[in-house]
Amino acid sequence: MTLRLGGSWRSSAVRDQPRLWFTASTLNEQLIQGTRLSHPFCPPTLLTNRHLQSILGVLLFSRPKLRYQRSLLTLHDGGVVCLDQVPALSHGAPIALIVPGLTGNSQSGYVRHLVLALAQRGFRGIVLNYRGYGMGLKTPLVTCSALVQDIQDAVQFVRSQYPQAKIYACGFSMGANSLVKLLGQNGMFGINPGISAAVSVSNPFNFLKLSHNLRLRVNELLYSRFLAWRLKREILLKET
Repeated sequence: MTLRLGGSWRSSAVRDQPRLWFTASTLNEQLIQGTRLSHPFCPPTLLTNRHLQSILGVLLFSRPKLRYQRSLLTLHDGGVVCLDQVPALSHGAPIALIVPGLTGNSQSGYVRHLVLALAQRGFRGIVLNYRGYGMGLKTPLVTCSALVQDIQDAVQFVRSQYPQAKIYACGFSMGANSLVKLLGQNGMFGINPGISAAVSVSNPFNFLKLSHNLRLRVNELLYSRFLAWRLKREILLKET
């Protein structure tokens, strides 16, 4: 019976080829050919449900052991964020600035795995921990997707520490939204953000639809309350 239900959950969309939108160029064609982006997504038979994938991904994701070196960055308005990196890479190694999701930080499993994978390929992974994460808030302002200047401040700080290194960026969820917004705003005004290339993962482009979906009963129980609890644990409890 379970296998049958699993089969019914596997909608045709699961096996569809991904739809890709990109500017036609030789570089973009080469990038796509060198990845699995054109391959269909085929989850395990018992994990075709999107909620199970999200929940078990959090519960079962391993956390590789990493020893970070922490830097404190004072932002443009007096706020403070933590930047964590794994030391012992060459000073000129290319840099990947990682901007996590809403409740993510350098201790999150997916971030640790990415930092480790980057180090194995010669990249210095630097994780931007949001305001209040890892330490108490220094200003009344907490992080939201509109605070793109925080990312710009982090890029400028990293550039000052490693002037010869190329800087790349990777954002997840809310972090992806902020990163893309920063790049778009800078591009609109002809400003060079100092980022050579960027990757946006699971970007909630439409925040109105996102807010509506999070208010649905199932999503409220599975996600909204959990996210609120994580935010309170990360920020408010550190203020006491």
